[in-house]
Amino acid sequence: MRKVMATALAGVAALAVTAGTAHAEGSRKTYISNWATSTESSRWTDNQVDSKQTSVTFRSCKMLSDPDKHASAYTSLRRDVFGPDDHYGQRKGTCEGGAYWSVPRGDKGEFYFTLDRVNGTNVSVHLSANPVYISW
Repeated sequence: MRKVMATALAGVAALAVTAGTAHAEGSRKTYISNWATSTESSRWTDNQVDSKQTSVTFRSCKMLSDPDKHASAYTSLRRDVFGPDDHYGQRKGTCEGGAYWSVPRGDKGEFYFTLDRVNGTNVSVHLSANPVYISW
């Protein structure tokens, strides 16, 4: 009887742990190749059915002008709406571990990111990164 009770309690505990685990609504693995600043990513739909932050992470960042120099990217998250698109802020660190945004629960729709600056400038800079991870 004790064995049955212990097994049942272990099963309930395992169910409680997995039920509380939050998963991202969606994700995508892609790349960027020789992007100039102000370039926009493709769109993805976020219906805000979870509480996860949106993240964009670049790996193996390379500048066209100097591929051996460390590249630091600044990106912005935007939502495609009629009129000026919603802007959720600019983040540094996309090449260094990722950029993260909290999107209000009611802000559903088509999202994208822009490459704003590379190594602090937005003039005549092109960036490549492969892979690029997007999670929402």
